[in-house]
Amino acid sequence: MGMTDELAARDKQAIDEHFHKIGLPREPALTFKDAAIKPRYNEIRIRSEIWDFSTTLIGDVAINIPLISANMTSVTDAKFAAALEREGGFGCFPQAVLSCVQDQMIDDTRRNNAARIDDPLKITPYATIAEAKKLMETKQVWSLIVVDADKRPIGILSSRDWRYETDLTQKVSALMTTNIIKCRDTDSVEAVKVIMRRNKIEKIPIVDEAGKLVGLYTAHGLFYKMHHTRALRDEHGRFPVMGTVGVGERLNTELMEQVNRLAKKGIQFLLIDAAKGGSDNLKEVVLWVKKELPNLPIMAGNVCTPEETKLLIEWGVDTIKVGQGPGYVCRTREIGIGIPQLTAVAECSAIANLYDKLVVADGGMDTPGDFMKAIIAGATACMAGKFFMSTYEAAAPLEPPDDDGLPFKLYKGSASFDAQMERIQDGSLDHPRRPEGRTRKVIVTGSLKDKIYDLLEAFKSGMSYVGARNWEEMREIAVMRWQTPAGSFEGLKR
Repeated sequence: MGMTDELAARDKQAIDEHFHKIGLPREPALTFKDAAIKPRYNEIRIRSEIWDFSTTLIGDVAINIPLISANMTSVTDAKFAAALEREGGFGCFPQAVLSCVQDQMIDDTRRNNAARIDDPLKITPYATIAEAKKLMETKQVWSLIVVDADKRPIGILSSRDWRYETDLTQKVSALMTTNIIKCRDTDSVEAVKVIMRRNKIEKIPIVDEAGKLVGLYTAHGLFYKMHHTRALRDEHGRFPVMGTVGVGERLNTELMEQVNRLAKKGIQFLLIDAAKGGSDNLKEVVLWVKKELPNLPIMAGNVCTPEETKLLIEWGVDTIKVGQGPGYVCRTREIGIGIPQLTAVAECSAIANLYDKLVVADGGMDTPGDFMKAIIAGATACMAGKFFMSTYEAAAPLEPPDDDGLPFKLYKGSASFDAQMERIQDGSLDHPRRPEGRTRKVIVTGSLKDKIYDLLEAFKSGMSYVGARNWEEMREIAVMRWQTPAGSFEGLKR
């Protein structure tokens, strides 16, 4: 689709006005270290006045901190997605895995600490305790619903029932708790909470009109936000989930089936990922998804220019992923392609704002200030890889300490040789291409919770200098200024 001269002029004017508002020049293109945030007089007395870090990610999906994880195998798996969403961010699953593996990630994340489990693990009363323990160990749970031949719950086998039992040949029926309280599928969450408080119980099987098991409520999940106040939870008290697909050479039946399967799983949005976002490959997939699943929000990219952003919006993309080459393990800039990330985010955001769409800044952010500059430039959230790789929870296995005695993880770019060889081994790639990514060591420095806490404290500090109590105010009043490399160096603590 082309643009008329009138629309092109309006687009250019919107970009010029946006750059003037945030205090940056249109030329040359800048990245985060090229800009400084200007402090301003304000009425915020102490940083603790700032506590709201929420933002809209896509459609009606809101997140409580402006961070989402890179859809990379080294970064995000089910455990990491749950850990990040516990802190208020969103975990994006990798597309460079077999579709069945991503399906399992979705199921595991949704089940993790869920208030409502729609397909709870169950067992018959005639199974042995050994069989029950094996199932629980495999699924990493500590209790099972016992059902009869008609799938009606007749008991619960919990850890307190079997923990001290030495005769594992006994039947489940001999040890299970039979005095169970059930609720109907039509009962509200608040009504279930009342039942749990009144009876001091931790699990309530959910039954349909025929008395058959259809789900399970857990006290841990229902009261989860008492202990994790920023945790993302859907209406059933579960971690929300998304799906990711690549584009391949062209749209095919396998990809169509994968998208339909992801939609049936109830994903909150679909990420359609392509290194070259402004392409017929991406256009073909986006247009098909919008036609077949018009109510499914789409995030897509990557792009780095306002022209490409406009095209994605015309195709039907809701949130545009911006960034070509700024990532720690990306080599795209080696072939001369890519716009410095701060300018790219600002230009693409100006167009997205004009058409009521959103932008995610993908890559290039090292410090808390970098994240804040991306948000001031117009990003609604930031996608990070390296930032998360230094945590114990990142998906990559922890490697033995190196010569320096420090534990580390291997951060593999999605287009790196190592990542391609893994895909060849699992059958999702036929042969290696020229690597546009690399593998690097990242020293592990601590837990995700501690890293997020430190980042939010830094956000409070930066926002207090500007006088913004939330990201909307930050985007409205914050101004940056172009600085020389010497100016950037001056601020580094050497």
